Amino acid sequence: MNRDSFQHKQHHFIPLAGALVVFVIALVPRVWQLDAFATVDEAKWVYRSAQFLLALWRGDLPGTAVNLTPAVTTTWIGAMGLSAFHAMGRVGSPAPLNEWLASLPEFRAELDVLVAVRWPMALLGSGAVVGLYVLARRLVDARAAFLFGMLLALDPQLIALSRVLGHDAPAGLATGMALLAYLVAWRQGTRQKWMVWLAISGVLGGLAMLSKAPTFFLVPFSGAAGFALAPIFDGKHTDQSSARHCDRWQRVRRRLRDGLVGWLLWCGVAGVIFIAIWPAAWQQPVAMPYAVVRNAFLSATRTNPLATEEGELVPQLGLLYYPIHALFKISPVALLGLVVWCTVTGVALFRGIRSLHFGHWLRDEGVLCAFAVLFTLFMTLGGKRSHRYLLPIWPALYLLAALGLSHLGRILAAMRHVRVARWLVVGLLIALVLLPVGITAPYYLSYHNPLVGGAWVAPHVIKIGWGEGLDVVGRWLQAQPDSYAFRVGCVYPSALAPFFHGRISEVTAGQLDYVVLYIRQVQEGAPSLMWLRYYAAQPPLYHVQLAGIPYATVYAGPALQPAMASDPAFDSGILPQPLFFRTGRPYMPIGETVEVEVVWLADVHLPEAPTRLTVQPMDDLVARPEERQGEVFATAQAELRRRADGLVVSTYMLTLPEHLPRGNYGLLVDGRPLGMVDARQFYVPHLDIPMDVLFGEQIRLLGVQSAPSVDADTTLRLVWQAAPRAWADYTIFLQLWDAAGERVAGVDAPPPVPMSLWARGEVITMAYGPQEPLALPIPRMLSSGRYRLIVGLYHPHTHERLMARDSSGAPLGDYVELPVQVVETRVPPRAH
Repeated sequence: MNRDSFQHKQHHFIPLAGALVVFVIALVPRVWQLDAFATVDEAKWVYRSAQFLLALWRGDLPGTAVNLTPAVTTTWIGAMGLSAFHAMGRVGSPAPLNEWLASLPEFRAELDVLVAVRWPMALLGSGAVVGLYVLARRLVDARAAFLFGMLLALDPQLIALSRVLGHDAPAGLATGMALLAYLVAWRQGTRQKWMVWLAISGVLGGLAMLSKAPTFFLVPFSGAAGFALAPIFDGKHTDQSSARHCDRWQRVRRRLRDGLVGWLLWCGVAGVIFIAIWPAAWQQPVAMPYAVVRNAFLSATRTNPLATEEGELVPQLGLLYYPIHALFKISPVALLGLVVWCTVTGVALFRGIRSLHFGHWLRDEGVLCAFAVLFTLFMTLGGKRSHRYLLPIWPALYLLAALGLSHLGRILAAMRHVRVARWLVVGLLIALVLLPVGITAPYYLSYHNPLVGGAWVAPHVIKIGWGEGLDVVGRWLQAQPDSYAFRVGCVYPSALAPFFHGRISEVTAGQLDYVVLYIRQVQEGAPSLMWLRYYAAQPPLYHVQLAGIPYATVYAGPALQPAMASDPAFDSGILPQPLFFRTGRPYMPIGETVEVEVVWLADVHLPEAPTRLTVQPMDDLVARPEERQGEVFATAQAELRRRADGLVVSTYMLTLPEHLPRGNYGLLVDGRPLGMVDARQFYVPHLDIPMDVLFGEQIRLLGVQSAPSVDADTTLRLVWQAAPRAWADYTIFLQLWDAAGERVAGVDAPPPVPMSLWARGEVITMAYGPQEPLALPIPRMLSSGRYRLIVGLYHPHTHERLMARDSSGAPLGDYVELPVQVVETRVPPRAH
């Protein structure tokens, strides 16, 4: 093999090896523990991807417009993952693809489905990093390009967004590649290569605009950048020497001409891609792009109500919102590289030197810098903001950072007499690249730049949290006994649902077993600062901390609920005014004493007289005082006390009578409505015959209220308990069997309250007898012999019976015999 042949192969092998290294290093953190957590928005994207694929399946092209952001690349990626998941037989049922897609819910995604749709995103995200590296090699030297690839591959922000299903990563990566390919195009010496690279950039730009509407910024920017970058083409090549002698205005005209032609070509290719890849645009090639732009404008002018709430615990930041968020999210090494690049470029511009290494590429660097600055200003104009929306400037910033680090490397290489210091600096830089990824994995969203304060400063300056950490909460809740019967309050149910299989409600809902406070909710002061202050004084049950930041806290339920008296419709304007109330248990326990707290808005001087808490009919909550019937079922008194944290609270010990019927009641304090409470029975009444039999791990038969011997005139009561709760409305069967095991008589009936509505641990009694709605299945004319009563439960639709076991866990079959003696009914003698 001759020397020229070896060098030619080496020339092709080194870039390929570099691309492979970049891909592997980018892929590993992106696929590491893909089941770690769910973001707030992913359930919606899974649902939209399913609807997109379902519309394609049915040939409903307009139906593929599932979102006008437009997120077409996201739904294509999600559709790829869903198709693969179904093709691999992971669905768990033989349902066809279209039926399975139609069954997926909108706000809840199973964990294995999330992992399936994340795999294509992680693979394509890693491939896009390689694409950026390959493009960078055509713009800068190999060392700077490799540094650029490594910075992107190991950037926590980019890793976090390119391993979850969303539209931020496709938009950011496609925008970066489109911009670099655009710079490569204007480097070409012939018109043919120039047009090819412009077409490549147009394809990538079309993909970017299909991902997220703000990337339409590429359209005007590419036009302006084209005029700045345009060489003067003369035939097949650029004659720079002759151009210097052209008339100044002639050069300007040629530059404008070539820039306009290039821009039109770019826009044309991008437009074709935009229409070709979005099936909804096939029938409406003009209407759909217009709808996307219009929706983007409306979204930009629409603000989040919480974003202007005075109770927020983080500053608004204003025009500094995106610069400050960028500082917290950029990696330490990239920030250092940008500082070096700015310093060197500033010196070069100040001295007017264009022969430096940086000065040679100053025009391209200026375009990258201008894009980062102008796009940030463009996003600042919108009312809806998030640090994720800055991802399109990441490739531009990181390429400039790589150039800065490359220049720093040349400075260190020149330090011949301080070799130890040089290697210390290199080692420190490598550590600063690896540590953020290693410390935050797999919760890369929890990364915040330590050079600007990191975890110590970020929670006080920027809003944090997109669902990370709620997976830890969900797994902890799921590990609790009877977890599937819990009802939990959480502001982001879609992020908690894949890890917790119980019911999820709002944080101020009634009948909650646990309340979860999330960091973003706390930062936004939701639902109110006084509400949050109340929980700050409560002992937490569980606490989640990621990368040194407290993300989530779990408190025991019930929740602190807003009082109706604080609503403008009921507000009398008289202080003290009840703002919130909290019962000591999720349900008001009939026949027991429960603690009730009321939080008040009060002035400095508190009333000395105690306040009166009452349980009244539901209608009294909305009725005027003079319209109320005056019926009070329970009452308690308490004085208002000011706590150390400044909250004014009154605590009542309320006892509900045993005869109180099950149902909803109104809770009032001094005649002012607080809210509805649900009274249930949880205490176990006296049992003549205790049993303790568990049916289907759902319903427990506690025992029988009856005499040891029963006949047709006996009243028999079966005492049941939700253990912890029923999954369906089962039917109870009570049958009389003879000695041969033959059914003599029986009665099948549901309980007075459907079983699925029983609260966890609630006690319900079902009565049989001559004075009850259900008769005891014992005939009056019963022949002599041995009889037995059996009881069990079955599903009313499938007729499948629940299996029973005793208190020791021993199986009893699909019914249980009641320990009573069936006797002949005594007929009273006739009167003469």
